[in-house]
Amino acid sequence: MESVGVAGLGLMGSAIASRLLAAGYEVVGYDIDGAKRERLTAAGGKAVDSLAALSACASTLMLAVFDTAQVESVIDDALNSRANDAPRLTFVCTKIGRAHV
Repeated sequence: MESVGVAGLGLMGSAIASRLLAAGYEVVGYDIDGAKRERLTAAGGKAVDSLAALSACASTLMLAVFDTAQVESVIDDALNSRANDAPRLTFVCTKIGRAHV
């Protein structure tokens, strides 16, 4: 089965990873917090130590990060770390924003 990457392993990201693992997907995750990466490994996923490594392991990346700036940073890092002939990446952003009027 295809690997799915999860960027951000906090509350939202860990829940997504758990459900993907339960559905039989191989989950590869990254978080700046080493303890969160360790929890993913304990749950049956694979943790990597950089966004570049994450984007090399999966063609679909779930983005469960804090704000729009982090979403943009993850996308930039993922795209800039890949070779020109690498397969296409699909990003799924789970950030829920609030409109300010």
